[in-house]
Amino acid sequence: MANNIKQIYKDMNQKDNRVLNAHVDAGKVFQRYQQLFKMLKKKDGKFTSTWKSWLNEKVKACRSYVYRHIQMYELCNQYPGLHELNTSYTQLFSMKGKIKRVFLSNTTLADEWLYVVRVGQFFATTYTTKFLDSGFATL
Repeated sequence: MANNIKQIYKDMNQKDNRVLNAHVDAGKVFQRYQQLFKMLKKKDGKFTSTWKSWLNEKVKACRSYVYRHIQMYELCNQYPGLHELNTSYTQLFSMKGKIKRVFLSNTTLADEWLYVVRVGQFFATTYTTKFLDSGFATL
């Protein structure tokens, strides 16, 4: 488990931050390993340390780095249209709070991002424009 997380951590540090889907996929894997860690700790008592200290000791990864990826996975999993935006992981992460606020205050817009049918570049162009026009760029 530690070796797999180390490799993902290393890969994400080396990738251009524009590869949004790779970062979101890493968050999905990080979340699964976090759940596995908690299950094994509770069930078998296999781990005596916390997730945070285990990451630091065994993976040499910062918990906040892993957690940010998990947060982005959860956000993009909730609103699949975010996967299609022509933006970097860093830019999307910096707008995470704004995205949540706008979606909470505008459920019609949020619903459009919930049930997305991906249709390639047309989708990305149309929804990126709609996304920016909806006020995210000015928040």
